[in-house]
Amino acid sequence: MYRNSGINISYAPVLGPGLYRFVGDWQIENDQISSLKPTNEIATVGVDHLDSLGQPADRQLTLFKEDNKHGDHSHVFAAEPNLNDPSDNSFNDNVRSIAVKGKRFWRIYLDSQFITPTNYMLGASIHSISDSYYSQFSLISSLLPDF
Repeated sequence: MYRNSGINISYAPVLGPGLYRFVGDWQIENDQISSLKPTNEIATVGVDHLDSLGQPADRQLTLFKEDNKHGDHSHVFAAEPNLNDPSDNSFNDNVRSIAVKGKRFWRIYLDSQFITPTNYMLGASIHSISDSYYSQFSLISSLLPDF
């Protein structure tokens, strides 16, 4: 991670594989990373470090507003209790296809806060509402990975 577009003033941490919620955890100011470059350096931060704030990147679900992975999309990496949250409610009851990556399954719910589960556990694959089996996709309001 670099402070400038010239890729010559780097930040100290070298991130390993994982999910990181906030750059400020490594004394990097918000909105201050200007460029990225892959490296062969040993990671100083990552899920393999005992003091790490990173989480394993073993689950990802991508919601799409159109069939066949098209249109606006949103990435989900952890439990999502409310797709109708005022900060971004554009996917609540408005999902047409889903891509699931990783080794985890996801359960979909018709209400926020995981109240009404569907009978579906989605595993790694592409799922589309055009398949009658997944007709309830358009009604998704919350998502929970199978831990």
